[in-house]
Amino acid sequence: MVYLKGALQLVGAYRSYDNRNAVTIASAEGLTKDNAVALQAGYDMGVAKLGFGFVNTKASVGPQVTDLTLGVSVPVGAWNFGATFSRSSTSGVADAAATAFPAVPSAALSSADIKSFMQRADGAATGMSIGAQYNLSKRTNVTVKYASWTRSGYEQFEAFGASSNLGEFGYTTAANETSILLSHSF
Repeated sequence: MVYLKGALQLVGAYRSYDNRNAVTIASAEGLTKDNAVALQAGYDMGVAKLGFGFVNTKASVGPQVTDLTLGVSVPVGAWNFGATFSRSSTSGVADAAATAFPAVPSAALSSADIKSFMQRADGAATGMSIGAQYNLSKRTNVTVKYASWTRSGYEQFEAFGASSNLGEFGYTTAANETSILLSHSF
């Protein structure tokens, strides 16, 4: 669904996946996508552009991920200033079977231990960025950006599993990055 009227833009989508395997779903190992709902909105106020994005993705059994992004862009002469805020939350990881996650050494841990680790995979990650772009010409610009984010428990789970250092599993840490980019289109 797309709606465009003047300065307002709305986009919505629903996807249902048919690649699910009934056997793995019945055993709670069906970590294929089940469905996804996506919504986007944009509004051009003239002096600034506002944007919003939302995606909710559900697995056939277990995890559900919800992503939200808000952004603003303000052009001022040859400059364009912008900022974004995003949040991603994961829930329901422990509803899947422990064997659905190959990173978990199921032989070394009891089922209760594995479920405990899986519950710690639920959580939220947040991020923000601010930036400025200066247009040197129609085809060349310089962009400076600062971004900061936290990792969710699920992202930690994918990165480290429950392998050698269990202390890292579910640990949320902040990270940041500053970048300068010179861009030219040919």
